[in-house]
Amino acid sequence: MPGSRRTPQRPAAAGELPPPPRNWTTVKDAADRGGLSLATMYRHCDQGLVVCRKLGSTWRVRLGSDGFPLYVAETGAAA
Repeated sequence: MPGSRRTPQRPAAAGELPPPPRNWTTVKDAADRGGLSLATMYRHCDQGLVVCRKLGSTWRVRLGSDGFPLYVAETGAAA
C-alpha cells in the first residue's frame, strides 16, 4: 500500500536541532493546561520562564511529568 510505510527520520545536520520529543506541546495547549492566557504564555517563553524552544516561527513548550508546562525554576537551571 503506498504511503503506509514510515519514512525514517534523517539525522540532524550540523547546527540543526533534532525534532522535539513527545513531551513538548504548542503554546496554546500549554496555556490551556496552565490556566494562562495565550499572551501570558508567549511572554513566559520570551522571558525564559518556561522551558521552551522556538522552531522556525513556532514555539514549543516542554511539559513536566504532571502534564503542566515546565518552568525553569522547577528544573533548577539558570534562566
